[in-house]
Amino acid sequence: MNADEEATLLTFYAAMINPLCGRDAGPRRRPDKVADTAHQFLRRFYLSNSVVHFDPLKMMVASVFLASKVEDLTISATSLSEGTKEKKKEVSVEDIVKHELLLL
Repeated sequence: MNADEEATLLTFYAAMINPLCGRDAGPRRRPDKVADTAHQFLRRFYLSNSVVHFDPLKMMVASVFLASKVEDLTISATSLSEGTKEKKKEVSVEDIVKHELLLL
């Protein structure tokens, strides 16, 4: 995978942050600052890591989870896991917590 393909894949998953915690997220809806912080966490992580080595879907959900905690507007890992099931891209609670630690 070349750099352009990695950037395209990262852009795709970054665009999925808003549907997961933004205006159309229903019970997971949070202010825009949560999505903005999640974008920063995701982009910062992939400055020094590759999408080949770390699943961008799991990292994206973990970045939303961490951002919600940092902004003191916590979304539970269970709720995020259910949100990924709605989008037909399931991420387990265990994966969310495990990947959150990688972001730190």
